[in-house]
Amino acid sequence: MSQTSFEHSSPDRLLIHNLVRSDARASFAEDVRAGLSAPSKRLFPKYFYDELGSQLFDAICLLPEYYLTRAENEILTRYADQIVQELDDRHLSLIEMGSGSALKTRLIIEALLKRQSELLYIPVDISASALETSSRVLLQSYPTLRINAYASDYYDALAALSNTERGRTLALFLGSNIGNFDDEEAHTFLRAMRRVLRAGDALLLGADLRKSPAILEAAYDDALNVTAAFNLNQLARINRELDANFNLRAFHHHVIYNEE
Repeated sequence: MSQTSFEHSSPDRLLIHNLVRSDARASFAEDVRAGLSAPSKRLFPKYFYDELGSQLFDAICLLPEYYLTRAENEILTRYADQIVQELDDRHLSLIEMGSGSALKTRLIIEALLKRQSELLYIPVDISASALETSSRVLLQSYPTLRINAYASDYYDALAALSNTERGRTLALFLGSNIGNFDDEEAHTFLRAMRRVLRAGDALLLGADLRKSPAILEAAYDDALNVTAAFNLNQLARINRELDANFNLRAFHHHVIYNEE
């Protein structure tokens, strides 16, 4: 496992730990092999987010059909102050799993900085490039913010975080990303989160509610086909990184809401 720090213009304000494993290619290949050999074939969401995939997901969040980002923004705009007031007045640190562009996170950051003079933000994201870009933008916006970031999958980052001193903590897992897991995986992830959080810490979890199939299917099958490109990009990545030979033109993006 390698660890790298990237220095910002104020070196004491930004540290990025690159926890990408030296055997990342082999792990990617094994996950693809396992997923496509299973009776119900699947690919794993964490592999969507190479540099292009992260950019495509940012574009998805702006689409009119993709209501999740707007809904969560509305909730946080209205209730961020109330959310942080639910915690006591002690100084807080902020952890975010799957931080991405961290646009929604700004609302929580600003609510926290209203009540404390500085803030330690610990974002975790599989995409090192997205992490560095979002960190630099945040540091420019908030002079009293410090960032200790982890370019990593969730579990390696949580293992590293279990040994860090950060004081009272609010953890975020937004964007209905919990829906990327099946039931067993969701329990495994939440148990791993619980082992990192201590008495008095808090978890803010964003989850979507059931909607009509028409609304749900449109959210993942937009008219501009950005979501289709996002999904097909994983096949392109498999071709590029694992020397596969998927013919992308032979695949069609088809969305069905499974009521059961």
